Amino acid sequence: MKKRIALLSPELTGKGGMETAYINLYKVLKNDADYSINFIFMNGMKDKSFLENFPSKSVTYYESCSVARQFFNLLKLMINGKYDAYIITSKRLIILASYIRKMVRVKVPIISWMHFSVSKEGIYLNLAKYGDAHLAISRDIYSQIEKMGVDQSKIYYLPNYVEASSQTIGLPKDNKYVYVGRIEFLKQKNLKELIDGLARLKYQWTIDIYGDGTDLQRCKDYINSSYPSICSRFKWKGWKNNPWENIDKATALLLTSKMEGMPMVLIESMARGLPVISSNCPTGPRDVIKDGINGYMYKMNDLSDFVTKVTKLTNKPLDRGNVKSSVKCFGKEAFLKNLKTALNEQLNR
Repeated sequence: MKKRIALLSPELTGKGGMETAYINLYKVLKNDADYSINFIFMNGMKDKSFLENFPSKSVTYYESCSVARQFFNLLKLMINGKYDAYIITSKRLIILASYIRKMVRVKVPIISWMHFSVSKEGIYLNLAKYGDAHLAISRDIYSQIEKMGVDQSKIYYLPNYVEASSQTIGLPKDNKYVYVGRIEFLKQKNLKELIDGLARLKYQWTIDIYGDGTDLQRCKDYINSSYPSICSRFKWKGWKNNPWENIDKATALLLTSKMEGMPMVLIESMARGLPVISSNCPTGPRDVIKDGINGYMYKMNDLSDFVTKVTKLTNKPLDRGNVKSSVKCFGKEAFLKNLKTALNEQLNR
């Protein structure tokens, strides 16, 4: 009989990297002989069309609610005893689940799967106190968890995977960059740094920006007021369900984040042969980027280094076949093997 796994999720937008990771998790387990996966959305979702990626029988959905209501919903869930293990992607939910488990005296394993840095600069949570095991989506997160005093036997390196793509994005005649992600001016995605860095380039360029967010108008106003001469170089494409279908030629993908977990957009870009320039933010880029092979990292908050790395890649393009080959290790088979190792060890203790 299959073991039943529940993934407990906080509120989501329905359009981000965590959502992609959930879809991929469902894909690897939907026909698995040993495990089944159910997604339990504990606090609503801004774009419910995301739920269409899963069969209705695999989803339990609660509208946005108070912490007290989340507590009681989770209490009923754990008393019911329907699941053999919980994978939890939220700081609040793992604290609640750990407390409830003690209260109702059940032994079901709790496994964290955090998608952001868990250091004090990130979503700090002392995982030595919460959870039986931890899925680390980057080596930096693995190290952060280990430094909390968690034994290595309870930490599993599990980077997100991207399916191989037959697409190879070509090199354009003119310099054209791409950004794919949420539109955030000063928050995590840090588009102010992207705008300021591009404004310092000494040659002609354009950038296609795929995504949306509450800071869209703020970004446009900033460009209009600070760099009016380059307003027309920013092409705002809006959010696309699959932006890669719209990108046939580009010079590089740019990412100026202050913090990530494992930025899937980097792997998705490389899987299509498109090299990247990324800040060396915590965490994730260091797991993926091989300088001079599939892109470059620049020092976060250092615009001069950003300009140097972007200019270097633009003037000396990287081999796109090598870019594609560099992320073969982030494949579905490796992900499934590592995931099942973690589940098997935790459920058979």
